[in-house]
Amino acid sequence: MPSRPWILRLLLLVLAAVALAWLAWLGRPAEPARATPDGASATPQTPGPAQQAAVAAHGDRPEGMAAAAEPASAAPASQQPRLKPVMSEADWAAFDREWCAAMQPAREALRQGGLAALEKLPPRPLVDDDIQAAAGSQLLRRLSQALSARASPRERAVGLWLAGREAELLAEAQATRDPVIVALAAQRLRGEASAQATRLWRELEPTNMVALLHAQAIDPRPAAVWLESLASATAYEPHLTTVFQILHSVPAPTEGSPAALAQDIALVGLHAAWPLFEVGQLLKPCRRPESAPLARQCAAVAERLWALKPNDTFSPRIAFALVRAQPALRPAWEARARHAEAMAQLEMDGIDDNIEELMLRSACLAPPAPKGIMSERLRLGDAVYWSGRLPTDPAALDALVSRHRAARGGKSLLDAPPAAPTAASAPARP
Repeated sequence: MPSRPWILRLLLLVLAAVALAWLAWLGRPAEPARATPDGASATPQTPGPAQQAAVAAHGDRPEGMAAAAEPASAAPASQQPRLKPVMSEADWAAFDREWCAAMQPAREALRQGGLAALEKLPPRPLVDDDIQAAAGSQLLRRLSQALSARASPRERAVGLWLAGREAELLAEAQATRDPVIVALAAQRLRGEASAQATRLWRELEPTNMVALLHAQAIDPRPAAVWLESLASATAYEPHLTTVFQILHSVPAPTEGSPAALAQDIALVGLHAAWPLFEVGQLLKPCRRPESAPLARQCAAVAERLWALKPNDTFSPRIAFALVRAQPALRPAWEARARHAEAMAQLEMDGIDDNIEELMLRSACLAPPAPKGIMSERLRLGDAVYWSGRLPTDPAALDALVSRHRAARGGKSLLDAPPAAPTAASAPARP
């Protein structure tokens, strides 16, 4: 795979989306429109006859937007897609055309030489980072407004969260006592508001392991009592998938458009920033169990966690860490570790697929076989998405496991992770 410096910056927008979501736009006025170099109005231009014909031929598909943008290729290199403080559907359509015009060099490189040809492009992004991030910010605000206007309490609650209306979200959680809304408030509010919601969550779902894990941070119980409650859990449910299914119920202005890509990236950023419980509290008593009964409790929690099948690829690693100090348990966990390692390697392989799809979509070209890694994965949940793509051929599964272990210095997930190289032992950088 080529190094693709400009497209890798798109992946960094995941982090930009997170930062914007909490620092730039929540509950604040929209960002002002970007001034054009010549001081002209930011009002979108009406497409000419050639562009209109292209859209008529291809509709709103990426190839239609790309064809509509081609006559604009003579525009100055500094011409960038424009955003207004409030974007109508027509404004988003104009933004898509202007994005596609700015991305013409990448589109031509892909058409002529494929992915490797992108190496010849300048390292800076063809669409400025701040414009891409501001578009994601505006689209999240659009999502919030759409959800806040709906009749469903859950949808309204997600809209309140996106809008940063924390007091209203807590009030909604307390009034409805809906576990999904209460879990959202517990995990996404801060300070005392989060603590109140967390206590209510534990009250409503006393056998939900995730609620118990979060509650331990604010209302700690003795290790033996807490581990016993975890070992008796009947669910492992953060309600994250439900929240992202609600978020995906609001379509982007145009399917397959640059605006849709910006919305996907913004949602990936929100997903990546989802807070976890304090894992150290759970692992501390089990790293070196002080007694045989405590060791048995640690093993029981690990068994329960695995049996509850968390819909993510992180939580199973916690189960492995819980039994790591007990070598006698290793044979019973070996097959489970191999399954998790194969899925983890498949997830890593999916990064390249994700990058390639991003490259094509950002250049206003339709991927030949869209995998929906960004959107479908969030709607289904990581474990459901990746486990459904595991190979059924044992040899192919073994190959995934071997590659994963090779990247960990030959170690299984049942082994402690390899130590990070120190400055002295790390190879010198060229």
